[in-house]
Parts: sequence; structure tokens; C-alpha cells
Amino acid sequence: MNISSIGIMVMAPYIIIGVLCLLIAIDLYKLVLSTRGDEVISRENLARVKRIQYIFLAVLLIKAGMLLIMTTIFVRSVMAILMQLVGIVASSWELFAGMLIIYILAKVFERAVNLKEEQALTI
Repeated sequence: MNISSIGIMVMAPYIIIGVLCLLIAIDLYKLVLSTRGDEVISRENLARVKRIQYIFLAVLLIKAGMLLIMTTIFVRSVMAILMQLVGIVASSWELFAGMLIIYILAKVFERAVNLKEEQALTI
């Protein structure tokens, strides 16, 4: 293995996380733009919120997997790997909390969309 292939291996997860964060920003921008119109509570916006939730989960899993792989490569002790897992959870709490908040908002938003659709059907 040469230096450039190792650099690509190390940088790839960060590039993927950066692209995922860009996708979150695009969906948030579209959500903000949709608040200017009359159709704030819509299936499209619900899909955007759920997509943001799944992207948060992907970022969390990539970050945890990357740290676990690096620890496994450089540290051979099982106890050190377990301590690293605890460290991953402790250092990623903000991503986890953000994902939970978006999950709750997605559920509330989904209920609002369903109520709106039911109301549109009643005369």
C-alpha cells in the first residue's frame, strides 16, 4: 500500500459525511422555501424530514464505524476496543440527540399530514 491509497482510505469517510451534510442542508433549504407557500404540511415535506432523519443515522453509523475500524487496526486489546465504543457513544451524543429530535418531529409531521388529508376528505 502506498501513501496515496492510505490517504484516500482515511479521507473517504469524511468525504461521504461531507456529502451527506450537504444533502441535509439542501433538504433544510427546501423546507424553508416551502414555508413561504400555502402547502407547508405536505407529503413532500414529510419525505424531506424523514430523509434528513435517515441521513443523520447514516452519518452517525459512518462515524462510529470509522472510529471502530481505526481502533481495531491500531489497538489489539478487546478492552481498548470496548472503551473506544463507549467513547464513540459519548462523543456522538449530539448526532444521536439530533436524530431523535428529528424522529419525533417526523412523527408529529406525519400525523399532521394525515389529519390534513382526512380533513380534506370530509365535507
